[in-house]
Amino acid sequence: MNLCKDGDRFINADTIICKKSYDTALLVVGAVLKVLSLIHEGTLKNGFCAVRPPSHHAESNRAMGFYLFNSVAISARFAVSNFGLKKIFIIDWDVHHGNGTQNAFYTDSRCFLYFIAPVSFPGLAVLMRQVVVKAMDLRSISH
Repeated sequence: MNLCKDGDRFINADTIICKKSYDTALLVVGAVLKVLSLIHEGTLKNGFCAVRPPSHHAESNRAMGFYLFNSVAISARFAVSNFGLKKIFIIDWDVHHGNGTQNAFYTDSRCFLYFIAPVSFPGLAVLMRQVVVKAMDLRSISH
């Protein structure tokens, strides 16, 4: 990423980068994809990636909310595309909801998002209900 070569600076109101930001962000995404692959091939029974940042604010076309990439969305898409999964369930546990992950799967009925957010923002409940209703036919979860 050419933006990182210039060193420490803000690229938007809440995302600062340094020379190593791009390489570090790739390592985060790569670690999660590796664990998913190892689980899928049977080398691991399960996995937990305690990586920072989880990146739920980054959009598909821009860095946002401290993150360059949305490793959650990238990993979910990778799993669905490469392992033949029909459904994926993402639990986002943070102090507020992850707009980038929400937007990545807004129209994708293969993904169900569950946000655990103790802090509510005006209109969030209405928005989340719209996302669930639009993106997921709840009757299909049992199939």
